This record gives sequence, structure tokens and C-alpha cells, in this order.
Amino acid sequence: MSGPEELGSARESGMTSSSNAATWRYVGERDAADLAYCVRFDVTEAPEPTIALGGAFAYAVPTMERHR
Repeated sequence: MSGPEELGSARESGMTSSSNAATWRYVGERDAADLAYCVRFDVTEAPEPTIALGGAFAYAVPTMERHR
């Protein structure tokens, strides 16, 4: 589990949440979060997450293009 010190350093490095964009969140280790995101959204690389309230990693949800 992450302590307040670890979350503080993550916030200082630019991993803060301030957007109203749709996000997918994961509670756990960063490597596991990246892998789960790639599997969930069928992508090869996860975007840089932000830290949501409660310490979860928050990833932007990829936009889905509509095909006519």
C-alpha cells in the first residue's frame, strides 16, 4: 500500500488529476495498472495516468471512432 509520502512525490512529478475527462481507474501497482489498461482497451501502450482521489491510477479512456 502506498503511504502519503509516496503519493506526494507522485503528485509533485505531474501525476495529478484536474480534468473532467472520462477515466478508467485501477487500484494497485503501476505495472499491473498499465497491463490491465492495455488488455481492457486492446492497445499496445497505456497513456500516462494521473492519480485520482484515494490513490488510484486514472487513465484517459480512449475515444472510439464511429464507422459508417
